[in-house]
Parts: sequence; structure tokens; C-alpha cells
Amino acid sequence: MNKAKTRAIGFILTLVLALSTVFSSKVSAAGTETLNVGETPIGSFTFTNTNTTPIKTIKGTKVTFTVNWRVADGASGAPDVDKGIGDAKLTMKVLDASTGRTIAGPKTFKRGTGDDTWYLTNSITVNVKYGQKVRVWFDASSVGQSNGKYRSIYIRNFEAKVSK
Repeated sequence: MNKAKTRAIGFILTLVLALSTVFSSKVSAAGTETLNVGETPIGSFTFTNTNTTPIKTIKGTKVTFTVNWRVADGASGAPDVDKGIGDAKLTMKVLDASTGRTIAGPKTFKRGTGDDTWYLTNSITVNVKYGQKVRVWFDASSVGQSNGKYRSIYIRNFEAKVSK
């Protein structure tokens, strides 16, 4: 390649990198995020067995995490990946991101297998220090009888409400 082409390619790459830092976008649920006062939608996801969110920095003194969920059994728009049998439950707790210590919960919510077409909405609230970093831990499991297979939960809506 000649020098002119090499310089042009170098200039374009430098320009792209510079613009990407100026026009960065907030990535929700996929990475560390800051939650300011008010309601913030975090996203939707499916998990099997357990899941821990990326770190959330809370810019307030109280946060409520709310989920709208169901078993991931293929009904009502949920993916069809659950391999368990019988009723299922979702357990949530909030962890201090620095220590891993539980600061809220666990709270457990049950969903029966006969509840074919609806989602449950549940939440967990915790008082925090301004700027505290937290993670939300989820567990999917069977209620009562189990076939030994991990349960899967579909979180249709996951949001945070931060108060001053």
C-alpha cells in the first residue's frame, strides 16, 4: 500500500474511535449502569437456575427492583426453555457489589403451573447509601416435587425505581 492510502486508513480509524467516545450509548442490563432518581427500565431476559445482574450504581438512598415474570414455558410470549415440572418459584435478593453481602431479601415468589396466560409482578426494596453499588441475584427453582432439572424464568420487564 502506498503512504497516502495508509494515512487515509489511519485517519479514518482515528476518526471512528474519536466519534465513538463522543456518541457512546447507555447499555442497559448488559453492563454496569447508573440508576438515577426515578424509574429506569433495565430490560428483559431469560435465565436458567441462577443469574446475577451487572453492577448498578444507585444515585439515591432507596431502590425498588420490580420484575414482571413467568416460567419460560413457551406460553404468553415466553421462550420455551424450562425443563422442570410442577410449580416454580423466583427468589430475589440484593447484594452489596463490594462485599457480596445480602442487603435485602431473599424474597421468594411462587407461580403455579395452572397459571397459563399471566405474568406475576413482584419487587424487592432496599435502603442504600447514595452511590452504593449493588447487584440483583435471581434464582429459579421448583416448588415441591422436582424432576431434578434446572428451572428457567423469563423476566419480561425488569425495572428500578430510585428515591432520594
